[in-house]
Amino acid sequence: MNVQALPSEKGLFNLENYDEAAKNFDWSTVEKEFSWSETGNVNLAYEAIDRHAEGTKKDHVALYYSDAKRDEKYTYNDLKIQSNKAGN
Repeated sequence: MNVQALPSEKGLFNLENYDEAAKNFDWSTVEKEFSWSETGNVNLAYEAIDRHAEGTKKDHVALYYSDAKRDEKYTYNDLKIQSNKAGN
């Protein structure tokens, strides 16, 4: 299998330096960003996709897929629609 990394796109990203972020990471500073801090329940589909699809990132690319036959990209809204179809 020939695996290739896709070229990065220029833009404003949440994580510019992984090593620095990992070194300084503290759950207590980010936990409040997730709904489970209010509800006590974990819904990973909501946390990973739906909350972004319902906000300003709706049309931002969330997933790139590439193989020998195709190059595809999916927005948060695309993923929400598809995951809702799979879940119902």
